[in-house]
Amino acid sequence: MNKIDNTDLEIIKVLQQDGRAPNTEIAKKLGLNEATVRKRLQRLIKDKTIKIIAMGGGLGGGGLAGSISIKTEFKKLNLVKNELKKLKEIWFMVQVIGNHDFELEYYVSDTNEFNNFYNQIQAIDGIINVEKTLYTELIIEKYDWSLPVYKS
Repeated sequence: MNKIDNTDLEIIKVLQQDGRAPNTEIAKKLGLNEATVRKRLQRLIKDKTIKIIAMGGGLGGGGLAGSISIKTEFKKLNLVKNELKKLKEIWFMVQVIGNHDFELEYYVSDTNEFNNFYNQIQAIDGIINVEKTLYTELIIEKYDWSLPVYKS
């Protein structure tokens, strides 16, 4: 990830409030010209510093959401990772250091879909332990947190 400056952070903050804000509106709010905003956004997206996407409305859409923690055999870590990446129910997955090797979040339409999904995970060779959590109430959902500023 390339270094970002305070102007980049200000652009990101505007987009966190409204991901569809036009470059002209962002420029006006920040006292920049539109070309500057456009070029910076292109760079931030190209460098994969940011991604502009539509997010669902949390738990309000029906269906079931939750998280799963997975511990693997060390020698089969990459095999497990590649198999998990194939599962369409997973919308977020990270490899971690700690008691588990992977943390993931899923979304399924109902308990039958969850059971099928969970059975697919359990069948992956190399998994030692799976801990599952079902989300029951969305309490906080924020997208306006700040990225760290990297100083040179």
